[in-house]
Amino acid sequence: MTDDPAARIEELAAKLAALEGRADEKLAALENQIKSRINHAMASETWRVRKQALVFFSISAVFFLGALALAGLAFLRARPAWVQDTTRAHRFELVGKDGKTRVVIEEDAKGEPGLAVLDKDGRRRLSLRVGEKGQAKAALCGPDEREHLQLLLNEGGEPCINLCDREGRARIGMIVEQQRANASYVLLTDPAGKIVWKAP
Repeated sequence: MTDDPAARIEELAAKLAALEGRADEKLAALENQIKSRINHAMASETWRVRKQALVFFSISAVFFLGALALAGLAFLRARPAWVQDTTRAHRFELVGKDGKTRVVIEEDAKGEPGLAVLDKDGRRRLSLRVGEKGQAKAALCGPDEREHLQLLLNEGGEPCINLCDREGRARIGMIVEQQRANASYVLLTDPAGKIVWKAP
């Protein structure tokens, strides 16, 4: 150690510089160590998150494939019901491409079956009915849905054709009575239903 103040200052400055250098090195090493640990922790967390996501998607895929398989089995089991030779229901409707009902098959208020063909405005233009005693009836209807031509077959199998007026009342009738040796005749009636002419 020297007594020269200048030399003493230079010596102290050198020692201080050396201390600062070692401090910088230690700080750099500590910083690198901290960064390494942070990166390692982040990498571990990222892998954990990725692992959880992988497990989640794997489980979801399994459930999805299982649901798809069940749906496929249900489809294969249900498909034969679509192609059955017999279909049963209380009412059937045939719908056109415009979504409007054009044909209806159902029971009437008395529980007898019938079929109605509708025009594009939903009005009944043709009907087929079977009565409670087995009589059959087909009718052609006008725009007012009243019957203007009737084809009938009573319970005894006797045919009849009626031409009706605009109110739907039978005015001209042609009948074959099988119980009377196939006797046939034509008759005219008034609006009240009274026979005004008959031949033969």
